[in-house]
Amino acid sequence: MTRTEVENLLFEAARNGTLLTDKHNPASLSAASNSPRSVISDELAPTLGPFILSRNYSIQEYENKTIPISPMYLVITPDSSSQFNVPASGVPAYSTVGGAPLDRIIVVSGSSQGIHVFGEHSGIILARERNGELEFKGDL
Repeated sequence: MTRTEVENLLFEAARNGTLLTDKHNPASLSAASNSPRSVISDELAPTLGPFILSRNYSIQEYENKTIPISPMYLVITPDSSSQFNVPASGVPAYSTVGGAPLDRIIVVSGSSQGIHVFGEHSGIILARERNGELEFKGDL
């Protein structure tokens, strides 16, 4: 997959309204979830399209070995010059308040949700790579 192909996927998902699902939308934070989740930051959520257009980020491609039906796992890292160095927050189960800062944006293709984004911490990504859940494919 190329960077241009990824950007086209993201633009298409944004047009289709699937890029930011309710589960990861800060506007839905008041509805507690029975499982932990991440929410995209209040600052980034309304500007996802312009952020993608800015190309102010790097993309690493991984294969998710734990979900063979939907193995795409892309990691977007905002550049240091980006205003979005903490693009998401972790939210504990049954909470309506964001907590732990998450420094990466993940793009996946869910079997029912399509292409969408959520937040993750770089340390979790590294741990998943080390234990074989994620296989690094390259920088885009």
